[in-house]
Amino acid sequence: MKKRLLILTIILCFSSFSCAFNNPDRKKRVEALKSLGIAYLTGGYYEKSFKKFTEAQKLDKKDPVIYNCLGLAYMAKKNYNLAIKNFQKAIKLNPEYSEAKNNLGVSYANIKDWDKAIETFKTINKNPEYTTYHYPLTNIGWAYYNKKEYKNAVIYYEQALKTSPNFIKTLYGLGKTYIAIGEYKKAKKLFKKVIEIAPSSVIAQKAEKGLIKALLMQKD
Repeated sequence: MKKRLLILTIILCFSSFSCAFNNPDRKKRVEALKSLGIAYLTGGYYEKSFKKFTEAQKLDKKDPVIYNCLGLAYMAKKNYNLAIKNFQKAIKLNPEYSEAKNNLGVSYANIKDWDKAIETFKTINKNPEYTTYHYPLTNIGWAYYNKKEYKNAVIYYEQALKTSPNFIKTLYGLGKTYIAIGEYKKAKKLFKKVIEIAPSSVIAQKAEKGLIKALLMQKD
């Protein structure tokens, strides 16, 4: 589950946030360090990414993007407490930083603090600049699923699908929820759609198992 949640948070850290200083050379250095850090992070070189983000943070302590990226690096290392602190710092510097809020919620989910996760995800406001609003909605659904509050899980998964109808993590999560409440026909439909959309994905492999389970349970 932790791996799945992490995948939902690996989104590029670049944004239009301006640095807090006017020195062009220093600004270029910070942007170069962030670029290298992001490249290392997405490539799975977490220690190298952490080093670059730390260097950037020493040059600019007021850039929320750096703290968000540091949070992702800590999360990749499974140091969720420090990840939380960095995401909180990013949000303090920019209270409308949706990506950092989503990542903070995921950090809480990774330590199974479902209530704080849900509370954090719900602070994210939909706006034209935030194009992955289905992420927090899906994460809320996943948190409610783990709390065994299946009706609430269905509500948020369905909202996520209205935003992004083919997002396979939402489809799979909703399918699992339908299994939990005995709606096997609906679950089968969702699992089949996951397999159709991304047949070679890891989630499709899980959906195949879910489909078999739904078929077997429907016969009982």
